Amino acid sequence: MQIGGKTDAASVSRWNIDVQSQGIVAKGYDSADNMVGFVVTRDCTQQAFSLLRQL
Repeated sequence: MQIGGKTDAASVSRWNIDVQSQGIVAKGYDSADNMVGFVVTRDCTQQAFSLLRQL
């Protein structure tokens, strides 16, 4: 599991969660619809560095 950015309830207004057989990609967005954090699991942890750059 990899976690990046802000994932607390005060910072995240909504989550976009993609559940796949190889893992989960959850992106957290603030009230202005900017991605502020993410959580990736299992094989999806390969995406952590590109998601971190998007923050």
